[in-house]
Amino acid sequence: MRHRINVCILLFLFITVILLLTPTCPVIEESVPISQPSNIVILINNRVPKCASYFTRTIVKRLSVATHAFASENSENHYECRLDTKKQEELRNELLEKAQNAHQHQFIYTRHFHFVNFRPEPGVNFHYINHIRDPIDQIVSGYYYNRYICMITSPTKTCTYYPPSIYNLTLDECISNGDPARCLTKTYGSPEYLVYFCGQSPLCSNINLEQTSQAALTMAKTNIERYYMHIGLVEYLKNSYEILEHLQPSMFKGLVHMYQQMKNTNRTTSTPKWYRHQPSTKTRDILKQLLAPEYELYEFVRERFMRQYSDIFQRPPTHSK
Repeated sequence: MRHRINVCILLFLFITVILLLTPTCPVIEESVPISQPSNIVILINNRVPKCASYFTRTIVKRLSVATHAFASENSENHYECRLDTKKQEELRNELLEKAQNAHQHQFIYTRHFHFVNFRPEPGVNFHYINHIRDPIDQIVSGYYYNRYICMITSPTKTCTYYPPSIYNLTLDECISNGDPARCLTKTYGSPEYLVYFCGQSPLCSNINLEQTSQAALTMAKTNIERYYMHIGLVEYLKNSYEILEHLQPSMFKGLVHMYQQMKNTNRTTSTPKWYRHQPSTKTRDILKQLLAPEYELYEFVRERFMRQYSDIFQRPPTHSK
């Protein structure tokens, strides 16, 4: 009896081994794609006002049309810079959808808005780019540009966006009468700067207090180091485009050539020289103190830019004329 049991066990084991060694048809999981798609690249230019942002978005758009290497969208939403959590998620989904349908899965989105740390997505690379300039030059440019545009777009040629008590003030007059810090607010027509890199945190929306401004500055630097592929300088605009073309040639090949073709064209966002008033030395000194956090950020980005350019091209950049 025991002998029969042993024989049965051996027979069972033999059959099991045979079945395991016999080739079978492979099981195909239909949910797994045959080939994985290449990474999606989304470049976000959250353009800082009055920092060659209109010119940059124009030549990038023309390059997109000329090469078909990537898709480009220039948002006309110029005023909604702060986004709540819901709108951040909506924008993220919108960018993903457009990038998936874009040429080569490469997409550039340009818009005035404060930095958003988008939730990661497998297979998708979110990168930021931008341009900045000397903070006082940006303030002067924006202060008079906003007044000029307000005047020429009004049917009566009289600005209705600002009350006369604000609209008629030169920057020198604004700084020398009352609290000079008020002249750097959007109410008085001055563009924002640091907050574009600080982001959507509540501390970024009120950076007038010294402690708050230092916290915002620290956050801005951290975001730049982590999420910005490149931040160019208006003072070195051609060199900035050279870096972009080097870092992302599949998208930006030909950008420098297009810049050379367009650099002398009339810019619709320029304020006529006769309308601008260069600030006095006294005004500049006051602005330099008020814009201390902005200047620290500017120098931080400038050093990063100089180092990046020198590392890539083994030569110093050339100041734009």
